[in-house]
Amino acid sequence: MDSLSTGSLLFAIVVLFATQDDSLKEIFVPTPLGIKIRQLRKEQGLSLDQLAAMAETSKSYLWELENRETANPTMDKVSKIAEKLGVTAEFLLNDEQAAHSAEDADKAFFRKYQKLPAPTKKKIQDIMKVLRENGADDK
Repeated sequence: MDSLSTGSLLFAIVVLFATQDDSLKEIFVPTPLGIKIRQLRKEQGLSLDQLAAMAETSKSYLWELENRETANPTMDKVSKIAEKLGVTAEFLLNDEQAAHSAEDADKAFFRKYQKLPAPTKKKIQDIMKVLRENGADDK
């Protein structure tokens, strides 16, 4: 298991325990915005310091956005961060749980898919190919 996977696993464990203990919830439970920023930053191999410098903000502010439920960023900050991560502010602010229909969920997935790096798209395409080969295609 590489260090990114180990770090992600440890973060998930902390979030799991934090969600079970209301006294820790405000401290450790990130918003969907924070989760997206962290995921995109790590996929691009950027440290907090690097992204903060690129987005003209502080490392501590970025850490707050990634890790605190109480973070309340300005649209200007979200736009700068989104630009540096190669996505739109709308994408970062769009809570994917807001999709009310299967069609909306499909559209949201496709928008996200379009913004994925090529290696990740290739992995998804390979998974879909295996599923089709094993008869998972509904056609």
